[in-house]
Amino acid sequence: MMRESASIISRFVDYYLNQGAERILLYYDGVCPEFPEKSSSIVLVVNIDESFKSRNLAGDPKDLISTQEMIFGIEHKQNTSDWLLVVDADEFVHVKGESIRGAHERIEQKIV
Repeated sequence: MMRESASIISRFVDYYLNQGAERILLYYDGVCPEFPEKSSSIVLVVNIDESFKSRNLAGDPKDLISTQEMIFGIEHKQNTSDWLLVVDADEFVHVKGESIRGAHERIEQKIV
């Protein structure tokens, strides 16, 4: 769950698109600002506003950690991907010498 400026969100999305992400799901605390990649079919923005909370969060989370745990639980149940990477807007995962997608494909071949 993030609450960042449009420029930070855009940098985050660009980075993970370039790393080969098939889907980027942003949970935004409030109403997300516009950013260039927001219209992409790969990028989905979920606004965590009062309407979302009343429809999706059991009880009334009293703090940020409780809200995040409930949101992570929702996504884990809905996720259909083989891999799920949960990172903050200021976290950029690096794999030496290849993209995250390339590392995933290489590791997956060794597992099978």
